[in-house]
Amino acid sequence: MSDVWGAVSAIAGGLSVVGGGIAWWKANRSAAARDEAKRAQRHAERAVEAAEEQAAHAGAVALHLESLLKESTSQSESLGRVADSVEGAPFKMEFVRGQMYQLLNRTSTEETVEHITNRTSFAILKDLSDGTVLPARSGVTFRMMAAHGAPLPPTMELELVGKCGPTYVDVPVKQGG
Repeated sequence: MSDVWGAVSAIAGGLSVVGGGIAWWKANRSAAARDEAKRAQRHAERAVEAAEEQAAHAGAVALHLESLLKESTSQSESLGRVADSVEGAPFKMEFVRGQMYQLLNRTSTEETVEHITNRTSFAILKDLSDGTVLPARSGVTFRMMAAHGAPLPPTMELELVGKCGPTYVDVPVKQGG
């Protein structure tokens, strides 16, 4: 019977060795998994930090671009005012041909004729009337003739929407008759 107990003891010892080997293998596998998890966590933390830095940088760039846009807009408006002042009178009339003239708005803003104060000084004034819009840095072509064969008046008196007082525009002398 001692052989049976010896065999059982040997089998139990063998099973203990196998069990110990499996436990050792699982422990090593668990440690490797834990190490891999720690590496993955460190990598994720670095990625989050990098993303936060990029977001902060993008925010700073956006603020800088916004300030540049405001500065550019301000400079553009300033240059428009300088151009308006350098060009002299804000409005200029030019003779085109025959009875055709062009009223030029040399400002950087659109203007609207509210009323032509000396309208009765002209026998014909076609395509220029109350409500005519004068586009910025552009002109309106119109037909004009003096009343009763008299010469054209030296100026056209315009009242513009939103402006106080009349705006006087010199009427050019016809060239070539």
